[in-house]
Amino acid sequence: MTTSSSITVSAPGKILLAGGYLVLEPMNVGLVIAVDKRVFTTAKISRAEDSANMVQIQVDSPQFGQSWKYTYNREEGIIAESMNASSNEFIEKTLRVSLLYLLENDPSVDFIHLTIQADNDFYSLVTHLKERNLPITLQNALSLPIFLPATVDQTSGKVCKSGLGSSACLVTSMVGALCHAFQKPDAILYNLAQISHCYAQGKVGSGFDVSAACHGSHVYQRFPETTLHELLSTLETPSSVDHAKSLLKNVVESIWPGGVIKPLTMCGFLQVIMADVSGGSESPSMARSVLAWKQKQQKGRISHWDDLAEANQEIVRVWQQLMELPSLSKDEVTQLANCSPETWSDGSNNWTEVQKKTGSLTAELRRLFLETRRHLKPMGEGAGVPIEPDEQTALADATSAVPGVVAAL
Repeated sequence: MTTSSSITVSAPGKILLAGGYLVLEPMNVGLVIAVDKRVFTTAKISRAEDSANMVQIQVDSPQFGQSWKYTYNREEGIIAESMNASSNEFIEKTLRVSLLYLLENDPSVDFIHLTIQADNDFYSLVTHLKERNLPITLQNALSLPIFLPATVDQTSGKVCKSGLGSSACLVTSMVGALCHAFQKPDAILYNLAQISHCYAQGKVGSGFDVSAACHGSHVYQRFPETTLHELLSTLETPSSVDHAKSLLKNVVESIWPGGVIKPLTMCGFLQVIMADVSGGSESPSMARSVLAWKQKQQKGRISHWDDLAEANQEIVRVWQQLMELPSLSKDEVTQLANCSPETWSDGSNNWTEVQKKTGSLTAELRRLFLETRRHLKPMGEGAGVPIEPDEQTALADATSAVPGVVAAL
């Protein structure tokens, strides 16, 4: 038996700055920013001297204090758990999809070992800070040891996630590590990760979180749901393993509509700061409610929805213009941050032309983000979901009044 050297692949988390809910429809855009927080998967594979029909798999998650063991049957194309204490749909189904594709021409692989870890920021850090009697500050959060155990809410039993897209990063880092361990090209990673994530969710989601985990920051448009309908149906029902492999290969290696419309970078003078709210909202159920509300509206122009779509397009346009400007010096950024939004818009006599242009576009960006909030809140109220509850409105308004803040979302 031979064992490969281990390889570690990481996938970044995301923030959807513009396009929430609307990005579920392929004609709308989303501005998605990749953050510097990652999920890491380390993969190691072993090969037997002869062909191996059964592949043993072990997946370790130190932060959750869990290990999962599986057996993959090549002939049947199915994966079976080996008396695990708990199940994990995202791990199990990502393994099945990935191995259906990756093992096709690699008959000697008989053991796969994966280790998964995530940066602390994917989960709430409040409990860890309180346990150490530390004030809840950014500096103290940054001082914590890496790869701390994920915080679990004692009442609900749910993991206190921060909303950076941990499941998409988990799937993408797993697929990436397996693809590299099997020496497959990077070109297949995105499609294979999207398929795995949709299969694990049991539905075709918007996909922007997986796209950010694969491609980083960009303008995103959703691929059509029909891209995966036949494949997901085939994976969910008993069928010929050869048919499933053939269909999977065709979908993985085809060119999909949508995806990355334009790569983006984070403008050098802007910084995103996330609040630790000890748990996120139920995004899938809220999205269903919003789409149900939209379907009930009269045909033609839909108030708030269509206005929001236009504002999102404008945010992308202004962002791209800001990206194209020369960088500001540290002193110029400080001057800008200390001024009021009105000064950004009008400029100052002692500003350079680049400062004036940057200030003008920043003021426009601020106005557009405020406009999106004016449409999102009533849209949520109409759909009966708390997109921006009153408590969040008060916090966002107060934060927006702080000097140097462009938007509070």
